[in-house]
Amino acid sequence: MEKLTLLTLNPNDLRIDKYIADNTEDISRSYAAQLLEEGKVFVSGKAVDKKYKPKDGEEIELELPEPEILDLVPQDIPLDIVY
Repeated sequence: MEKLTLLTLNPNDLRIDKYIADNTEDISRSYAAQLLEEGKVFVSGKAVDKKYKPKDGEEIELELPEPEILDLVPQDIPLDIVY
């Protein structure tokens, strides 16, 4: 499990899911909301919900799960190619 830590600077009264999405490259607002629902987002060591509005200078810690390894197998599918 990977951990990511953010320090809040000028949160401008944003909900925490929006703040995380705006201040990280690879995390969308819906994924941030999912992490919050799973209890994997902490502010000052305490789990918070997605309605929480961070304050200036608070430390946000996210527990990111390891990416799933997909086992993709090609299939021989007959295709008619029409030009």
